Amino acid sequence: MKKCISIIISTLLLFSLTGCAAGGAQVTPVSSAPPVASAVAGTALPQQTAAEPSALPIADKLAGKALNDFNLDVTLDPENHTLEVSQLLDYHNSTDTQLSEIYFNLIPDAFEENGGGIDLSAVTAGGSDALLQRGEQTVFSMPLSTPLGTGETLSIQMEYTVRIPDIQNRFGYQENVYNVGNFIITPAVYDENGWAIEPYATLGDAFYTDIANYDVAIHAPEGYTVAATGDRQANGSFHAEKVRDFAFCASDGYDTLEDTVDGISVTVYYGDDMTKTAARMMETAKKALSLYSGMFGAYPYDTLSVVSSGLTGGVNGMEYPTLIMVGTFVTLDNMEDLGIDPAIPEDLAYCTADIDRAVAHEIAHQWFYGVVGNDQIRYPWLDEGLCRFAEYLYLDAYPVENLDDGYSLEQSLTFEHQFVMEDNEFGAVDLSLSLYDWQKQEAADYSGIYNRTASLLYQMRVQMGETAFSKAIKEYVDTFAYGFVTPEGFQQFWNGKDDFSELFTLYFQ
Repeated sequence: MKKCISIIISTLLLFSLTGCAAGGAQVTPVSSAPPVASAVAGTALPQQTAAEPSALPIADKLAGKALNDFNLDVTLDPENHTLEVSQLLDYHNSTDTQLSEIYFNLIPDAFEENGGGIDLSAVTAGGSDALLQRGEQTVFSMPLSTPLGTGETLSIQMEYTVRIPDIQNRFGYQENVYNVGNFIITPAVYDENGWAIEPYATLGDAFYTDIANYDVAIHAPEGYTVAATGDRQANGSFHAEKVRDFAFCASDGYDTLEDTVDGISVTVYYGDDMTKTAARMMETAKKALSLYSGMFGAYPYDTLSVVSSGLTGGVNGMEYPTLIMVGTFVTLDNMEDLGIDPAIPEDLAYCTADIDRAVAHEIAHQWFYGVVGNDQIRYPWLDEGLCRFAEYLYLDAYPVENLDDGYSLEQSLTFEHQFVMEDNEFGAVDLSLSLYDWQKQEAADYSGIYNRTASLLYQMRVQMGETAFSKAIKEYVDTFAYGFVTPEGFQQFWNGKDDFSELFTLYFQ
């Protein structure tokens, strides 16, 4: 029975540790039609030259550069499960071309069949009435009466109501817990291919966003506790600089744990008698922040919120700037309820590792997605795979007692490499596939991009040597900090450190 329980837990971990791939059966796909050409995986990109790393700390690299500025006033209405939002966006044209229109993403509209959505009541641009026109599903365009020149800024005011769906999700509510991710109307990215017109996908993290600044006032009923991106101000609002998004969680049932590590304020929000799990999350968060700051460059923010919050079944966590949501199925507090005996060392180890990996993975996203951006729709491996690799780095630095050796960096990723070498059904994972491609396949197969990329990174480290690789990955973060990396940029950077042509041919074939 002991061995059987361990196998069950291992199987649960295999399918739940797909990181941040929210969506699943509870969200109906918005469309089975392929996206427009600019969003199709495999589109050729111009050659990229990696910039020389700066001597500035990550946090100071955008000093003096104009960013989009959001100022929002948000009221949560738990009775109607809505948000009333007043949004002022100072949009800065940082492109090298004059803009005749601006595209926006309205992610809540992807959840209409579950009761979600956005109802716009007013839009103005530069003080004049404007109109958002639906394009590709969740992507809207706003024609400009006067073109916006390079370097110019346009003030855009929007008033809207967000309907929060009744689902377990990174955007949804269950009983008295509200997860409110990707609720803001945000401009699409204008990249080397023009506007990235990329509708929401139901698998993975369908987000591609520019760095911006946020000031957000959140009004919740008395008794509610709010965890949000950024620093809480004296007036209760939140201020966040140089972040890719803003999200918050709210509940009238949260307890909190607070601590600091390396000058960073860490808060764990939890409920439902999760005291043991919350304590473990705090311990892991502190260790991961210190470990990754040393490996990837100093964490560039002052706070981190870890929210123990229910997510879509089968998904352990979701990342947002300075805030992560963690919803492990098996916890230290519910093991016995699930028929798992915590007195069995191996089973306790599996449960503990599940928590550690979920927290460590989402914290790693603060660097890979948060600092080093990428188009998560077209190239999801560029952040998910690096975060899976970071999980193993964490477990190697802080091994869980009585955990099977198969969780070690060397054994697990060497095993994965053998699959790639043999090119069998598990090894043949196509890293060029977009989320649109993956959502047409078996959802469980999507986890292959995590392990395949982690295996690639491990083989790169073996080839370079640990010291040289550690120096290079910190330089990688510094080189692409607050910008975007593409598959071409990734390969060009690393080929500048060693000859990985044979390895890249094997993994990107």
